[in-house]
Amino acid sequence: MLKMKWALIAVMLLAVANTAGAAGNENGGLFHKKVQLYNGKRSDPYTVFYPIEVTEPGRVTFDIKITNYTHEQVDQQKRNSPFRWVFVDSRFLNGKEPMKKSTFQEWAQKANKYNPVEYIAGDEIRGVYKSLKTLSDSIFGKKKKKKLPAYYRRGNAHVTLADGRSTPPHYDIDQMELMETQGMYFIVLHNYDTQLAPEFEVKISYPGKQQFVDEELQPKPMDLGILQMGQRKGSGKLFVTLQNFGEGTIADEVYARKGKDALTLMLTIDGKSWGGVTLAGLDERKRLAKPGGKVTYTFENLALKDGMKITASLNMPRFEDTNRRNNRMNTTVSVEQTLKPVTQPRPMQAQ
Repeated sequence: MLKMKWALIAVMLLAVANTAGAAGNENGGLFHKKVQLYNGKRSDPYTVFYPIEVTEPGRVTFDIKITNYTHEQVDQQKRNSPFRWVFVDSRFLNGKEPMKKSTFQEWAQKANKYNPVEYIAGDEIRGVYKSLKTLSDSIFGKKKKKKLPAYYRRGNAHVTLADGRSTPPHYDIDQMELMETQGMYFIVLHNYDTQLAPEFEVKISYPGKQQFVDEELQPKPMDLGILQMGQRKGSGKLFVTLQNFGEGTIADEVYARKGKDALTLMLTIDGKSWGGVTLAGLDERKRLAKPGGKVTYTFENLALKDGMKITASLNMPRFEDTNRRNNRMNTTVSVEQTLKPVTQPRPMQAQ
């Protein structure tokens, strides 16, 4: 019997009701939550699962990690990776048929307001026990490998730990599968360890409309701007200093963008576009990623001439910048007198 006892019920069917778009998230659907799993064992794992409603074909991306244990603490080789997750469609509840759409939507909308026992009763809970046991045996358990259940879609027996890095895996859902599953999926988390109680941070981006994001994980305000521009002493070359004025961290994904999607520092000279440099090109060490971070870029290939009117500006597609007033700066070149640095005025303090 899996560890889903009435006294310590571990099925967390939370409401997924906020439909606002998330910054930097191409999919409309987002599940971003911290999840605590308590002790279990191989024959009786501690298990939680959450509904994910997919509304159109597309890619589901899984960024799932343990935040409270390192590799040294877990010693995965000896413990044989006790923390696992799987992505399944709703047939896993009884092993055969998809849920009724109305029932799935009721769970997703209301289950956080009531004890989950009110929604999982009698035959339904017995079906969950059986399906989870079948899934566990098929993927992890028996010496003789069984055929994976039809409702199994994606999984990972090696969850990223606090001191580890990995590329988030993904799963693509096409129109045919969407018709088959009616967009009803669950993320399932297991703990097989008798001593360790992992704290998961689960971030799942998916093609949908609903979101569930813990308040503490809500995106922080982003504000990337130009702090200063001037001439380097000695070389006389133009430099521009950028700063992360906001509270939010700039994601690696923003650095990786190319072409028209890239965040770019652009120069305009005497009203004509001169060119620019991408975020990855001007900040290779990702100093701007953290709040307060600064980086200075020198335009080595720009020959300054007396009277040049230069505008530096930030082109920021798909970047939710909260203060556009510091995304632009102007200056005029004077060769005889070294160009004095121009600095953004300090923001006015609230009275």
